[in-house]
Amino acid sequence: MKKLLFFTIFCFAVATMLNAQTPELAVQSQLFGYEYQINGTPTNLESFRLQIADNPDALKMFNSGRSTAITGTVIGCIGAFSLGYDLGARLGGGKGNNGMLIGGGVVTIVGLILEMSGKSKMKKATTLFNNNNKQAWNISLEPKENGIALSFNF
Repeated sequence: MKKLLFFTIFCFAVATMLNAQTPELAVQSQLFGYEYQINGTPTNLESFRLQIADNPDALKMFNSGRSTAITGTVIGCIGAFSLGYDLGARLGGGKGNNGMLIGGGVVTIVGLILEMSGKSKMKKATTLFNNNNKQAWNISLEPKENGIALSFNF
């Protein structure tokens, strides 16, 4: 009887360890920058990178997306400044420069496209990490005809 009790406790302990939750990562856009989350808890960028480093492909995609998003933000701000400067001059009664107006608008749109592309890459990287960490198997104790069975499902 003691062996059966020990075996049952051992099986539950093994099942609990094997079915432990793996971390789930997420990136949320904020007004200025991004919020990095591990299991729904906000964290800093360094902790997030340490966690995503377990999957080299996801890390590479995340870093690429972050660089693209930052580049897009800088380019967009430069374009928005040019556009706003010309619009301010026109509204203030000045003549304005059509080239600066059109150029600022185009540069702003290019910056927005780059930022959205980078944000999409970062989200794809977290999805890649989360999908690769999910277990493709299950361990459980199931009732059978002659008693209880330890079941491994792949």
